[in-house]
Amino acid sequence: MIPLPSRTPPLPGETFPSYLDRVCASLALPISLTTLLYRLGLQDTDLATDVLSSNGLMLSPMLLKNAAYVLRLDEERICPMLLSSYDGTVLDLQGLDPENPQSLRRVAMREWAYMVGSHYCPACLNDDQAWRLAWKLPFTFACERHQALLNDTCPQCARRSGNIREDLGGAPSYVAQKRRPGYCMNPPATGVADIGRGAQPCGQDLGAVPQLDLRDAGRLLGTQRHLNEVMEAGVDQHSGLSSLEYLRASRSLCALMMYVAEPSDLCDLPPLVLKAFADHAEERNRRLELRREERAAGVIRRGPAIHVYGAVPTSAALMAALLPQAVEILTPIRSGVLDPAELSEKLQPFIRRLRDREQGKLRLVAQNFHFTGALLQGFTRTLDDQGGFNHRLGMQSRHAAGSAGYTFTDHHVPQLLWENEFLLNFRPLFGDTDMLESTLRRVCSAALVRLVLKTDWLGACNALEFPVTFATGACNKAMGVINNLQNASAFAEALHDLAGRLGALPSKANFHARRFALRTFMELSSADWDDLVFETSARPGKNAGKRRHAAVFIWEKVTGGDSKLAPALRGMTPGPARDMYVRFLKQDMGTLGSALMDRAFQLAAALDAGHPELMLDFPEKR
Repeated sequence: MIPLPSRTPPLPGETFPSYLDRVCASLALPISLTTLLYRLGLQDTDLATDVLSSNGLMLSPMLLKNAAYVLRLDEERICPMLLSSYDGTVLDLQGLDPENPQSLRRVAMREWAYMVGSHYCPACLNDDQAWRLAWKLPFTFACERHQALLNDTCPQCARRSGNIREDLGGAPSYVAQKRRPGYCMNPPATGVADIGRGAQPCGQDLGAVPQLDLRDAGRLLGTQRHLNEVMEAGVDQHSGLSSLEYLRASRSLCALMMYVAEPSDLCDLPPLVLKAFADHAEERNRRLELRREERAAGVIRRGPAIHVYGAVPTSAALMAALLPQAVEILTPIRSGVLDPAELSEKLQPFIRRLRDREQGKLRLVAQNFHFTGALLQGFTRTLDDQGGFNHRLGMQSRHAAGSAGYTFTDHHVPQLLWENEFLLNFRPLFGDTDMLESTLRRVCSAALVRLVLKTDWLGACNALEFPVTFATGACNKAMGVINNLQNASAFAEALHDLAGRLGALPSKANFHARRFALRTFMELSSADWDDLVFETSARPGKNAGKRRHAAVFIWEKVTGGDSKLAPALRGMTPGPARDMYVRFLKQDMGTLGSALMDRAFQLAAALDAGHPELMLDFPEKR
């Protein structure tokens, strides 16, 4: 490692590849980029074929030390030039391996970062020829300094800007030639490029390219200013979200709008920016219509019609159209807290469009658009209001006993609604649905918890320890079935009748306390199993698996829980684990069933002294 003869100071916000280009151009003796990368220890040879597409994303501690020594810089001056400097505040780069192109694509799609290519500000390049790191984020669509929209392509070669070779996976282009900072070094336009050693880059002076003036677009500049403040501070003061959470929610909202919004949903935008979204919406609608026509003609196509959360949009104008709306949705009326009810109201126009487009398949929306946190709660509340739970099924229903509520808590509701109660009063209301009985019993229990807690599906599922996705999945699908069959009133009547009878019981089983006490009940002890085998004359077989399945059976009976959520099956592959448990029930319960039920009764009495019964069935309807 030999230090360079002179030191070129990096510019504020500059990327590492841009800095290396300027270093090459500033040396008295011209050297190629590959030679510099080799001398820095960033590649094993000075061959162009060894240049990585991940150039400038991150450096290992050893490479960082070597580069700092050769460039005559402190390591602290190099770190801010790498995309990894955003890790944990703007991006989550977990799983990124610079030497694995597949990991680059996965992280880029998940985090919406430009691993390859970049936006650019012609005015900035004209000033100092330095490419900014922030331009590699879709959240940077405008230049605050010059009050102008960023560009995303070179007008001469019509290629994505960033001096890249798409045919080499995004590696720097023309690395063996002298660098020209501020000029386009992409290959020329298709059909123009020469082949071999005589090939020359595009050569467009990017500092002379026109850009859209945004001085009269206060809404766009205000949005960019706010996003810059969030990324710099690490937190959004208005919503209380960390910058990572805030930008994750912004991505989800932008993806939602790209999939379902129309130009009329986005207001107060410059004509060129609005046209960028209108062109996107026109192409999206054309593809959806084509898919509908093909399906009507009997053509079967695989995969989704459109990747609703796919590759990061590379159009600065398109992001300029989407981000103001996203920021306004995430800006609460009362600063410092993001209210799900307020979010729900703001999301309703898009949810109505989604309902028309998805035709009842809204249960997948939260997963498709990566909704989390308050955004997920707001979305769930929006679906609740659309489905009419609060008015037709909740405490405002005409079947409710009164506004005071009911005298039981969520602790008194099992994960699976009592089987006799479900089969008699609820199962007929779901018609011929393909939903599993265990899933419907979970939904009915969640609905009962909603009444007593006066909460949404997400809150009810949290109380019953269901997965978060169950709230936006099965619960909303089941309510859709009820509404489509016009059984909402009958469901409300059955639900409130059950709530009244449960509240009137003099003593109630505490299913929550039982689940908590058995949260580590993974298997029967060896001594208990030996006693069970001796008592029933059962064949011990492979007792490790049978001891675990016996624990699942007892847990299910004592807690009223769903066996798929039993601690003994936690961490196992769901399908095979469930199949093995079903096989145990078929093969061994004839011999072990009575003895296991006795142990379940004994355990319930020990855990829940206030109600020492299993309460497998609910008292008959009055």
